[in-house]
Amino acid sequence: MPISFYVKSGDDFLNCMLWIPEKSRDEGLVFCHGWGGGTPYDDLLETLAGRGFYTLRLEQRGYGNSTGRGDLSLWPVDMAACAATLLGVVSKVWAAGQSTGGTMALVAAATQDCFAGAVSIAPFCSLPRLLEDNRNARSVLEGRFGPLQEKHFRTANALEIVDDLKKARSDSPRHRR
Repeated sequence: MPISFYVKSGDDFLNCMLWIPEKSRDEGLVFCHGWGGGTPYDDLLETLAGRGFYTLRLEQRGYGNSTGRGDLSLWPVDMAACAATLLGVVSKVWAAGQSTGGTMALVAAATQDCFAGAVSIAPFCSLPRLLEDNRNARSVLEGRFGPLQEKHFRTANALEIVDDLKKARSDSPRHRR
């Protein structure tokens, strides 16, 4: 049976559900929904808790019972705020999500130090490509987040962020030989 609580991120409160394992493997997972919201993966989160993971599902700001206005550029930050609640209990936390949440899981794992890595279900690779492939996407996203701004494009470009991270790692003295 999951526990419901709120996590503060900035000035807003994120509605969260937490599944606690009977026997912990000392790892947790923060799961982020797609742009449509919803909870279609609660069965997966419950199953993972049965396998020893603390699993936390959040509703991004502006969704469900979370406060504030939706802001795609803050999704990785909100995921990190949720991860912080788990890091007092486990030593490793994974970012996870579906669709837009899957993209944000990749971005969060690449940009937020609290994540060990990402599990991404059906992510998109970049916001421009999503808008090109789905002609209804702009109106849906702008209905949720307001006019799309550079900060949204910058945050939702998982491929560029991951490429930049790889380049930074390869340029570091530790990786050059």
